[in-house]
Amino acid sequence: MRRPVAVFVLVASLILVAVTLLVARPSSGPAPVRAVGTLQPTSSPAAPAATASATSSTAAPAAAPTSSTTALAAMPTPTTVPAPPVGDPVGLSMPTIGVLATVVPVGVQPGTNAIQVPPLTEVGWYRFGARPGELGSSVLVGHVDGDGRTGVFWKLRDLQLGDPVEVRDATGVTRIFLVSARAEVAKSTLPADLFSRQGSTRLVLITCGGAFDSATHHYVDNVVVVATPQS
Repeated sequence: MRRPVAVFVLVASLILVAVTLLVARPSSGPAPVRAVGTLQPTSSPAAPAATASATSSTAAPAAAPTSSTTALAAMPTPTTVPAPPVGDPVGLSMPTIGVLATVVPVGVQPGTNAIQVPPLTEVGWYRFGARPGELGSSVLVGHVDGDGRTGVFWKLRDLQLGDPVEVRDATGVTRIFLVSARAEVAKSTLPADLFSRQGSTRLVLITCGGAFDSATHHYVDNVVVVATPQS
């Protein structure tokens, strides 16, 4: 009965040695990958703070707003851009009728209520009214003809609705107006509100028109064109 026990002990010893050798022997293949949650690499360089916050959808902001009121309060206040100053008009262009002229200030003829009119090739700005671009009427006048020659406003009657009228002022700013009305009225009934400094911004261009009175050497009517600022 002693021989089987010895054999059993010998076999058990051999098995124990084999198991020990297998455990201690390094593996020649790659180690298995185990899922342990979100992969967090440790060898890659850290991204800049601005880039990380801009591209990551999971990173929480350092100081997240707690309410819509807080978020609005943190926004910068919009800056209001002031309108450019309005200077005296110095140039006029009406490309559809071929006008490109200098503008000069004019007043009232002494002893009359008539507006002074500059030479044939120039446009007069009624300096007691608004400047082009200010509230109210900005009145520009010019000759239709004289001394057998055509004047700067010879073709004013040919302007059509929507035609551009460009006025350049002394500050270098050019403002564009669009023709909104045109009429021929008797000089004796020229509406006074055409010269008003109240109401919306508008440009009023005036020249002579209608029949020519050979006795007085004047036209009996006025051609009036009204233009409003281009939106």
